[in-house]
Amino acid sequence: MPDGAGGVFVAWEDRRNGNTNADLYVQRLSAAGQPLWAANGLVVSSAANSQTSPNVVADASSNVIFAWEDYRNSFSNGGIFAFKVMADGSYPRSQPEASFSSSTVAFGSVPVGIKRDKVITITNIGSDPLQISNITSTHPDFVPRPTIGTIASGLTFNDTIRFTPSGTGTINASIIVLSNSWTSPDTIRVTGVGAGTAVLALSATGVGFGAVKMGLKQDSVVVFSNTGVDTLRITGVNSSNSAFSAAQKVMNIPPGASVNNTITFTPKAIGKVNARFLVVSNALDSPDTLFVNGIGFGEVEILISPDRISFGKSPVGRARDTVLSIKNNGNDSLRVTEITSDEASFTALPSAFTVPAGGTAPLTVRFTPDRIGQINGELWMYSNSASNPDKIIVGGTGDADVLFSSYSVNFSTASIGMVKDTVVTLTNRRSDTLRVTDVTSDEGAFAAVEKTYTVAPSATVNVTLRFAPTKIGLVNGTLSFISNSATSPDRIAVNGEGLLTNAMEGPAASPSACVLSRNYPNPFAEQTVIPYELRQRSRVTLTVENVLGQRVATLVDQMQEPGMYRPVWHAVGLPNGMYRAVLHGSDRVSTESLLLLR
Repeated sequence: MPDGAGGVFVAWEDRRNGNTNADLYVQRLSAAGQPLWAANGLVVSSAANSQTSPNVVADASSNVIFAWEDYRNSFSNGGIFAFKVMADGSYPRSQPEASFSSSTVAFGSVPVGIKRDKVITITNIGSDPLQISNITSTHPDFVPRPTIGTIASGLTFNDTIRFTPSGTGTINASIIVLSNSWTSPDTIRVTGVGAGTAVLALSATGVGFGAVKMGLKQDSVVVFSNTGVDTLRITGVNSSNSAFSAAQKVMNIPPGASVNNTITFTPKAIGKVNARFLVVSNALDSPDTLFVNGIGFGEVEILISPDRISFGKSPVGRARDTVLSIKNNGNDSLRVTEITSDEASFTALPSAFTVPAGGTAPLTVRFTPDRIGQINGELWMYSNSASNPDKIIVGGTGDADVLFSSYSVNFSTASIGMVKDTVVTLTNRRSDTLRVTDVTSDEGAFAAVEKTYTVAPSATVNVTLRFAPTKIGLVNGTLSFISNSATSPDRIAVNGEGLLTNAMEGPAASPSACVLSRNYPNPFAEQTVIPYELRQRSRVTLTVENVLGQRVATLVDQMQEPGMYRPVWHAVGLPNGMYRAVLHGSDRVSTESLLLLR
C-alpha cells in the first residue's frame, strides 16, 4: 500500500511460531526501499492462536490503518480487529497500553518438583491507567503472581512466573494478560524442561569402629541407595582424615538401586579419631555427610623386675616393703586397673596406675606376716597388656621372739565413761627370759593393764588390754610392747567404738531392752551410722522421719537377737535439714536428731 510519500506500507503474517499461531507485522519502506521503522517491523498483534488476512489503508497524513481476521478466542469464532500506526512508526497514546520486558521466557532445565521463578516487567506506555484484570496460564506447571493490578501511566509492574515441573520433558505454555490495554489480551510464551532428580539415602549417618590395633584395619559396610527418579552420579566419597577410606569413590546408581560401599578404618596414631566423609553427587542436597570415628591402640609389653620376691624372715604383724620396677616396652600406655593377692599377708601399692609407652613405674610390694612360718602367695596384675593378667610370685617367713594369740583386737562397742577389757596371751619364743619394760599406746582410749613383767623361755602369760572411750565413734590405735626382744617393739592393732546411750543422759532413765545411741557423724553430708543395742531378743523397727513427721526411710523392721547393731542411712535425694531417727523396741520408743548438711 503506497504511503503517499513515495514509499509503501508492507504487512505480513509471521508463522515462525507455527501455522496455527501466526502473528502480524507491518513495515514502512522509503522510495529507495529502506525500512523507516524498526528493523524487523512493528508487531501489530501477537495474541494467541492465529491472526490472518492483513489489510492496510493509508490516510492523508501517511498514517496506516491496519485490519485483520483475529482468532485469538477460538478458531471457530473469529473476529475483525483494526489498529492504527502513526507515520513515524509509533502507536497512538490516547489510551492504556501494556509493554512487556520480554515476550518469551525460557526457564531451562529444572528438577521435577523444584520451583524456579522468573520476573516479567509490565510498563504502561499509554496515557491512562492500565488495569490488569487477570493473568492466567495455559499450563498448571507455570503460575503467575500476582494476577491483578493497576499501573499508572509511565510506571511499571513486576509479575513473577513460577515454573514447577510435575514431570520430565519440555513443557510449553502461554501466559495471558487481560487488561484495558488496546493490545489486550497480551501473550507471553513460556517454556521449560522438567529434569529427573536423584536422591542419596545412606544406611547410616555415622559409623563407630571402636578400638582397632595399630597396623590392623576394620571394615564397615554402608549402603548407598538412590531413592530418586534419575540416575545418581557420585563423583567423590572424600574423607577428612587419611585413617578412613572408602572402597568406591565414583558410582552411578540407577533409580531404586543400591550399592554396598566398604568404609575402612586403619589407625595411623594411638587415640580417638573423629572424621567425616563428604559424598559429592548430582543429588539435590549434595554434598551429603557420613560421620566416622575410631580408636587406635598400640602394643603394650610389660616387664616386671623382679617377678619373684623372697622377703626372708619378718616379724609377725610388722610390714616389710620391697620395690619392683614395672616397665612398658610397648608403644601404647600401660593401664593397670587392679592388683589382687591370694594371700592376705601380701599387698601391692598402688593397685592402679598408668605407665606411658617406654616408661617405668615403681610398685611397692608389702609383706605383713600374720602368723609364724613360711607364707607363699601370688599377686595378679590386671592391665591392657598382651600377657594380661601378669603374675608376681612372693614368699616370706613370719617370725617372732614374742608371739601374741592375736595381733588385731576388736573391742566392739563400749559406752563413754565405761571400760571394756579383753585378754590376749603372750608367748616367749626366746631361749632366755623375756623382759617387758613398757607398753605404750598411740591412742589414749587403749592401754595395757600390765605394763612390765618377765616371761620365762617358752612360757605364756595373759595380758589384759583395756578400751575406755572418751568420744563417740570408731577409734583405732596401736599398742607397742617394749622389751629385750630382737623384734621390739612388738605391736598389736586395736579398735573399738565409743557410744553415748540414752541411759547415760540422766539419772531418771530406766533400764531398757533396746538402747538407741547418737548417730555419727553428725552433722553428715551423705550417710550416717545409727547404732543401737539390744539387751534381749526383740522386735525392732528403725525409721527416719522429717520435721513434718513424714517417714522418709525404713532401715530395720524385723525380730533381732541381742547384740550391737549399726545400720547406715544413705540420705540420697533428700534436702538439707533436721531429721529424726525413731527406734521402736519391745518396751519403749527412742529418738535421736540427725542433721543432714551438704
